[in-house]
Amino acid sequence: MDQMKKPDDYTGPQVEIVQKDSKTDNLGELIDNLLTTNITDGNNVAMFKKIDEEDGDLTKILIERVKANNLKISEMQEFMDRVNRVKIYEEIQNVKIAARFTEWSFKRLIGDLEDCMQNDIKVKHRKIGTNFEKLLDSPEKMGSFMK
Repeated sequence: MDQMKKPDDYTGPQVEIVQKDSKTDNLGELIDNLLTTNITDGNNVAMFKKIDEEDGDLTKILIERVKANNLKISEMQEFMDRVNRVKIYEEIQNVKIAARFTEWSFKRLIGDLEDCMQNDIKVKHRKIGTNFEKLLDSPEKMGSFMK
């Protein structure tokens, strides 16, 4: 297995990468260690609970170990929904570019389909798709949607 490592130019919060094999490692011991090392203020552990269902061994053991360590599980879905609503400038710019690209793509595709219908030209779906892919592979023809 390749070793994961933090990128050299990483400037974000301190991150520790822990690689474990859920089939062979003692997950209860791993989780206990992570909980005691990382829960230093309070007694809440936030997680997506998926409607109180345990979707696998890792989730089952995690919930068991959280309870055994007298910690409380807090659902984080609502919090993450609020966080994801806020967009930074770069995200807004990316959304605008994606919207312009989508509009440009559909206008082009609709134009080609209208030409086929008006001229009673029969074209297979595969041909339309191939033509569109060729267009996407031509940066000089796509530059207009970036403006």
